[in-house]
Amino acid sequence: MKKLFHFSEYLREKYNFSLQRIPIDLALGCPNRSNGGFGSGCIFCSEDGARARHLSRTGLDLSEQVRRGIEYVKTRYGSGSQYIAYFQSFTSTYAPVAKLRELYGEVLKSADFKLLIISTRPDALPDDVLDYLEELNTRYDVIVELGIQTARDRTLAEINRGHNFDSVKQACSELHRRKLKIAGHFILGLPGESLEDWLYTAKEAAKLPLCGVKIHQLMVLKNTVLARRYGENPNYIMPLNEYEYAAGLKAFLQQLPEGWMLMRLMADADDNLLEAPKWWMKKGQFLNFFENYFYNENPLAGAFVATQTADGTPTLYHPTYKQHFHSLAGAGSEAEKKFAEPSELSERLRSSARSGEPVRLLDIGFGLGGNAFAATACAEKVPESRLEIVSLENDERTLQAAMSLYGNDSHQKNILASLIKERVAVYKNTRITLLLDDGRKSVQTLPADSFDLVWLDAFSSEVNPELWTWQFLQACYKCMKNENSLLLTYSSAPGVRGALYKVGFAVGETPSFGRKRGGTLAAKMYNEKIVPLPEKEQHIIKDSTAGTPYSDPDLNKSAEWIIEHRKKLIEKLRKKGVPKWYKAK
Repeated sequence: MKKLFHFSEYLREKYNFSLQRIPIDLALGCPNRSNGGFGSGCIFCSEDGARARHLSRTGLDLSEQVRRGIEYVKTRYGSGSQYIAYFQSFTSTYAPVAKLRELYGEVLKSADFKLLIISTRPDALPDDVLDYLEELNTRYDVIVELGIQTARDRTLAEINRGHNFDSVKQACSELHRRKLKIAGHFILGLPGESLEDWLYTAKEAAKLPLCGVKIHQLMVLKNTVLARRYGENPNYIMPLNEYEYAAGLKAFLQQLPEGWMLMRLMADADDNLLEAPKWWMKKGQFLNFFENYFYNENPLAGAFVATQTADGTPTLYHPTYKQHFHSLAGAGSEAEKKFAEPSELSERLRSSARSGEPVRLLDIGFGLGGNAFAATACAEKVPESRLEIVSLENDERTLQAAMSLYGNDSHQKNILASLIKERVAVYKNTRITLLLDDGRKSVQTLPADSFDLVWLDAFSSEVNPELWTWQFLQACYKCMKNENSLLLTYSSAPGVRGALYKVGFAVGETPSFGRKRGGTLAAKMYNEKIVPLPEKEQHIIKDSTAGTPYSDPDLNKSAEWIIEHRKKLIEKLRKKGVPKWYKAK
């Protein structure tokens, strides 16, 4: 496949107008589940069998499901839509054919459906059901969405799929003989599988009489067998981030024939149901990114990949840390909302204009320069003030990569060029000094009692623990002024806040931006700006292992050592009876 052919394009070509899906739950269960078809089945499958969100309420009869689905479509897309009946939940052919005729008949008389998508399994297609689907195909455009997942029998056994790949071939042969369209459903990232397995599955899929595919990343949903196994052994699977999945998806699709419909290219789930992977990109952002990536010949490996954020400004993805430099809620807005505003930088600069004393800012994690540029913009609005920024960064490549984000005549690009060449840049009333080294070394060279503000914007503690240990935060504490100085970070992780408490900081919270929780505000002593954290949050940090700080005794240990040391400490605390997570009595 060299050209992506989306399902929406198929609909436009065939119908010349939009069609919207109405999800239907026939409540038929699955042949691979115990307890009458609703017990444990495939290890990744949730209890509701992938039921559409608006069907989560029980007791909706079929005509009411259709009515509510149409009501939702009209609210979102307008009244001019035509409809697809999407029989998605569980296995939509798992019943005697007489029962299927009754259920399908009730749905199909409830609206003017043009197309039916019927989700099923290879082991739920007896001859009489196949004959009924063939009959439906004379009155409607029918697509059978066949759950395949992988062509590897060892993986099908591992995920408790309940059938082998030969049954897939047989089912496809029978469906094709009856001239039914078939879309195969596949998952990338299943236990024990690698790119080699994905390509094997794609090549085997290409031999089947399919007309389309539905593909998504493996998701670990709460209260599934997969979630339990992953919790017991984090190496059981390796959840794919956006870029790893995009690379695998592109390779998979390139093995498929031209013209196959792409029914779906990713999946999403509510945050309260999803354990892993936690993607930074929203659905629309990923699909836009993948469209560009599929047609781009440049490989991802080792590259800083550009991604548009919600406010229209770009950020980059770091291939080592496997995270973005900014929140995808808005790269341009993040520094202002998470750092400049809560630290009252503008007010401090106005005070500087009156006193003649500079505002001194320690910027930890210069990255693409977003925080430094936001601070510079604040200072530019108070021309009589002076702003001195000391930025810590250990990778000059990030500054080089950031150059691509700004115009040739922009002051940002000029600042970056000066920092790369001279390690110092001056712009109007702001002076920036770059310390290009391991931040743990750089922070120890800074004079005590010298900074008004510390903005800590390293990558998250899970991947960059070196800059979140209590010893590093202690070094920050020492270089902060004794009065009115503040440390701010986007992180609200209990382990980070636990480290701040251990050092002696007064700890509060900043407003949220781009996610539900706010960031963290810390000072050498409580004042009117530092509202103590809620009592429950303090208990979580101080009375459970969740708040265990990272430790780096000599400020020189590897990330792996720091993570493993914390893990062992938590194990010791658990043996002493400290709970994993505090629960109010």
